[in-house]
Amino acid sequence: MRISDSRFWRVVYVVVSILILISIIFVSRSWAVYGAPIISLKRAEKFERDGKFLLAAADREYAADFYEFVSIPQFQDDMDYFQKIGDEGRADFCRNTITGFRKSMKLCRKMAEKDRIKGNLTEEQIEKYRNKNLTRMLAGAEIYPLMHNGQMGIDVKALEKNGELAEDFEKAAEGRDRTARLYEKITVAWVLHQAEVLEKNGKTELAAEYRGKEGIYRQKAESHYQKAAEDRQKAKELRKFEDVEYAMEALTGDDPSIRKLALRKMIRDANYPGVLKAARSAYPDVSQMAKEALEDSKKLFGAVKADQLVLALRSGDVDVRKVAIEELEKLAGTKFGYSHDAAESDRNAALEQWQGWLMARLKNGLSGIYYKGKNFDKEILARADKVIDFEWKDNPHEALPKDKFSVRWIGKIKIPKAGKYTLSVKADDGAKIWIGRMPNLEQVIFNWSEYSYAAHTKEVYLEEGLHDVKIEYFENSKNATMKLFWDSEDMKKHIIPEENLFHVSLTGNDE
Repeated sequence: MRISDSRFWRVVYVVVSILILISIIFVSRSWAVYGAPIISLKRAEKFERDGKFLLAAADREYAADFYEFVSIPQFQDDMDYFQKIGDEGRADFCRNTITGFRKSMKLCRKMAEKDRIKGNLTEEQIEKYRNKNLTRMLAGAEIYPLMHNGQMGIDVKALEKNGELAEDFEKAAEGRDRTARLYEKITVAWVLHQAEVLEKNGKTELAAEYRGKEGIYRQKAESHYQKAAEDRQKAKELRKFEDVEYAMEALTGDDPSIRKLALRKMIRDANYPGVLKAARSAYPDVSQMAKEALEDSKKLFGAVKADQLVLALRSGDVDVRKVAIEELEKLAGTKFGYSHDAAESDRNAALEQWQGWLMARLKNGLSGIYYKGKNFDKEILARADKVIDFEWKDNPHEALPKDKFSVRWIGKIKIPKAGKYTLSVKADDGAKIWIGRMPNLEQVIFNWSEYSYAAHTKEVYLEEGLHDVKIEYFENSKNATMKLFWDSEDMKKHIIPEENLFHVSLTGNDE
């Protein structure tokens, strides 16, 4: 790389390099796409005030190029992705952001021209700073395809190294595909653009050098596409664990790795009956792992157990039915005439009684389980939250930190009338939402990163009545906001009220 001999540009280069390194390490922050041009523009304003028009012109041109060749292509790719998955809220955000970037880019070029005139710059001076910008831009074009996954909440290498279930590898494949596309849309496009510019300026030797880089970056893109295909194949092999009955049966299989995979899936999904069955396993490794999960997640399993135990009465696994009835009778302190091996008609009749018992224990609000750590690291408390309408100025509870905490909300949402509903969240930082009827919950919102788009929406068709809902949220630092809205053709957008949110209360104590 060619670096300026002046002390100022050496300092600038070192600072920019450090910032890029920090961004790679902490790839979850979003300053990357916004920050590079903004830092340059702030610096340009200072240079203009100090009468340093050469430096101001250099920074304004760099910002313009960055908007054109990095920021805009990245947000266009984001927009295409969000349109593909039907997230029009974030697609609109990307579209509006691109419009803003285009305006900023034009203004940067206009102001750079004024700086060149005010500074009475020579062609030699202009060429010199443009050569420096060339080095800066190439560094950005090389690094941003790799940073993008962090901004989108995907740690590809960690998923591939530690992933155990289908969704891990599917998310990794998604990240690999994005990296490959951005190599094509940002890095390859940039080196080809520069090659053309250099050729027009008669610098054929340097232009050839840039054209030679095209093959390198296309090869990198192809490598990521290939790894994405491998990840999808792994996901396909693991998808069988999505079948709850298969996972239940796998707990008693001969293959220890398959047993553990099945149990990890149940723990991740907070499948209480399945984890209970595993805790009684004749295989020590499985039973110990299940017992530890039950101990570590008492509050989470406490929030889901009644609902899931009633649902488990339908299971085709006789052992699961036996576990479910035993646990339900402990909770109820009575028997409801249900035998785990009774005739199906008798079991169905008793099941209706248990469902009535469950419905009688519904209370308004969702069960909220609060954790230290962004990744549900340590359970701290469980409570009923009447609505999801939070803008915490301080920590949510004295036992929780102000930053780096996470929350799971679990319960039911009452749909007043069959039709299309738009569910949306305003979250700072990450949020996920699932809705449906257990065990078939559909993930309708996914934004598990600190790269906040302010609002995330999804339109879904829902039948009238109660639907199961699960919400996950994490806060990293500074602002902490989580709000849950809905709207439909019959009502304007507003916070989902407490009369439409429910949880199962077994003790009457919601704190």
